[in-house]
Amino acid sequence: MLTAYISGCLRMTEPQSSETASDSGSDTAFEIRYADENGTLQAVVDSTDVATASAPREEANSYAVTITLTEPAAERLVSALRNVGAFEIPSEHPIFVYFAGQNVYSFQLSRDLVESMENGDFQNDPRLVIALENEEIARDISDTLQK
Repeated sequence: MLTAYISGCLRMTEPQSSETASDSGSDTAFEIRYADENGTLQAVVDSTDVATASAPREEANSYAVTITLTEPAAERLVSALRNVGAFEIPSEHPIFVYFAGQNVYSFQLSRDLVESMENGDFQNDPRLVIALENEEIARDISDTLQK
């Protein structure tokens, strides 16, 4: 799934600093990252930006955790994606979910999500669904974000 999102000329690299604010001292850090115009992954949301998280629910071959971002986090995410041109060429700007320092989920912005972000609907109801193959990771993310 990930290769379909990052094929082509997109070159992604980790940020220069190996430690971000949410990584320091925590082995259960949660972040949402995007690829900037240089292909460097930038953290834009962390666990402090999550207002609510659901318990994992089993779906077709995955375990889904629905998170709701705080209003400032939703605005920051939308602004960052708009600034790098993700609304115009979503395939070149995938979104990555990191947990405990590992990329556990990635997705490309759908046309519906782009439209929702552009017209403000997402900012009014900033929910994202994270679909994971591993039930234990889904439960760990949910438990961490519910605290």
